[in-house]
Amino acid sequence: DRASELAVRTMEQTFASTRPEQGRRDKSEGDPYSHLLTQSINRAHAVILEEMEVQPRLAGMGTTVVATLFANSRLYVAHVGDSRCYCFRDGSLNLLTRDHSMVNELRDRYNVRPDQEAKLAGFSHVVSRALGVDHDTNSEIELTVAAPRGNDIYVLCSDGLSDETTENHIQQVLAEAKA
Repeated sequence: DRASELAVRTMEQTFASTRPEQGRRDKSEGDPYSHLLTQSINRAHAVILEEMEVQPRLAGMGTTVVATLFANSRLYVAHVGDSRCYCFRDGSLNLLTRDHSMVNELRDRYNVRPDQEAKLAGFSHVVSRALGVDHDTNSEIELTVAAPRGNDIYVLCSDGLSDETTENHIQQVLAEAKA
C-alpha cells in the first residue's frame, strides 16, 4: 500500500511540476510526452527506493503501475508489472499491455507450447518487474503509443480486477454501460 501511495503521489507531483516542452527533444530519447510519462514512473521508482532506505521496515516493498497520457492525438501507455490497460472499441476489448510476469518470461524464453501451459501455473502470480524491487536507477518501463478514437473506453487496472474476473466479463460490462 505504501509503495502504491508513493508512486501515485510522486507521479502526480512530476506531472504538476513539469511541462512536456521541458522534456527532452533529442530524438534518441523519444518525444517529450513519452519522456514525461517515463520520467514520472522512474521518479516514483526512486522515491520508493529512498523510502526503503529511510524506513528499513519497508524493505522489499514494491508496486506495479500502469499510466496513460493523452497528447497530440496520441495515447501513451506506460506500465511496469502486471497492471493492465485495456481498450474497449467497437464492442471489443483489447489488451494494450503485456504482463511482466514469470509466466510470460518463460513463454518467451522457451517457446512454450499449449500442451505445456499447465506446467506454468505455479508461476502465474510471480511478477518479473515492479517499482521499488530492482535497485537499478531506472525501472524497466514498457511504453506503447496508440491512436485513440472518440468512442474508446480505456480501463486501467491492477491484478485486483484482472485476476478476479474474465476479459469477457469486463467486455460485457462495458458493452452494457455503453448501450
